[in-house]
Amino acid sequence: MLKKGILCLCIAVFSLAGFAQCPDVINGINIKDLEAKMQNEGLTGWMHASVPQFHLFLFTYRDDANFFKYVDLSMFTKDSNVASELSQLRRHDKVQIKGNFIKNDSCLPHLEITSVSVLEKFTPAPTLPPYKHYTNIDTLESKVNFIGKVHAVSPDGRVLVAEYGDVVLPVFIPEEGATLVQDLYRGDIVKISYFVRLEPNHPMHLELDMSVSDPIEVYDSMLEDHGKDVTLIGQLVKFPKSPQINFDIYALQVSYRGGILRNYTIVNFDDFDLFMEALDKLKNIWDSNDSTKEVGRNYWVNPAIMLKIKGKANIVSPAQANPQIIIDNLDAIEEL
Repeated sequence: MLKKGILCLCIAVFSLAGFAQCPDVINGINIKDLEAKMQNEGLTGWMHASVPQFHLFLFTYRDDANFFKYVDLSMFTKDSNVASELSQLRRHDKVQIKGNFIKNDSCLPHLEITSVSVLEKFTPAPTLPPYKHYTNIDTLESKVNFIGKVHAVSPDGRVLVAEYGDVVLPVFIPEEGATLVQDLYRGDIVKISYFVRLEPNHPMHLELDMSVSDPIEVYDSMLEDHGKDVTLIGQLVKFPKSPQINFDIYALQVSYRGGILRNYTIVNFDDFDLFMEALDKLKNIWDSNDSTKEVGRNYWVNPAIMLKIKGKANIVSPAQANPQIIIDNLDAIEEL
C-alpha cells in the first residue's frame, strides 16, 4: 500500500471498449514491452494531466506509427526531488520517464517514477495560464452519492474514472459490479453511490457501494442523441493547437443538470472546405471577443460568446474525447 505523503496519481484513462482479464496488449500497445522499456532506456511520451493540487499525474504513451494506438498510465513517486519535478510539468509536455511498473486493482499498472526528463515544453499561443480547480473533493467524505460525468472505464470494468465538478477521480468497481459500467460512454451523466476507500488516500479513491440497489444510475446517455438532429446553445470554447491537433479546434460548451458541462466539437467530415470555412467563422467570432475569454481545464472558454448550433450529434466510441456536432452549412452557426 502507498503511504501518506507520497506524491501519486491513482487514476488511469483507458481507450478500450471491451472487457478482458488484463490483456497483454491494450489498444495496440504491448504492456509487457512498456515495462521492459521503462526499466531500461525509459518511456518517451506526453503528459496527459498534471494537477499538483490533488497529486494527480497521468502519462500518455503513443505508438509512433499510429496516433490512435495509445495508453494513459498513472504515475507516482517516492522521491521528493522527482515529486518536485513532476509538479512543474503541464499537459502536453513531452517527457522521458524511468522507473517501475506497479500492479494495482485495474488492468493497467501504475508507474513508480525514479527519474523524469523534459524533452520539449508545450507552449500554446496564447499561453494558457495555470488552471485553478474550484471543486472541494473533501465534501465527498460526508456524502454517499454524487452526480457526475463518466471520464473513462478500464478494460476489465474494475475502475470507473468519473468527473466530480472539475476534478477527475477513480471509482473502484468490485468484480461483481463490472457489468454495470460496460455500456457507459465517456460524457454520460450518472449518479454514483460510493464510499471512500481508506487506501490509497492520495488522491482520494472511491469504491462503488454495491449494497445500494442501483449504485450507478444513468441520468443522461451520450448515445441516445447519436445521429439525431439537435439544436444546442452554449458558450464558445477554443482548444489550442497541440501535439495532438494541428490547428485550433472550436467547440460549444453546453451546461446540463447540476452544472455538468459537455464540450461539443464543431465539425464536418465530408466537406473539408465547409469545415475550414466554419473554423474561419468561429475564429472571427472568437477574435472579436478575445478580451473576455477565461481559462478552462485544458482550453479557453468565452462566456461572452453564446452560440446556437444546429446539426447532427455524433458519438461513435465509448472513449471519444468529446461528442461532436456535425454541421452542413455555415448558417447552422448562429451568434446570440
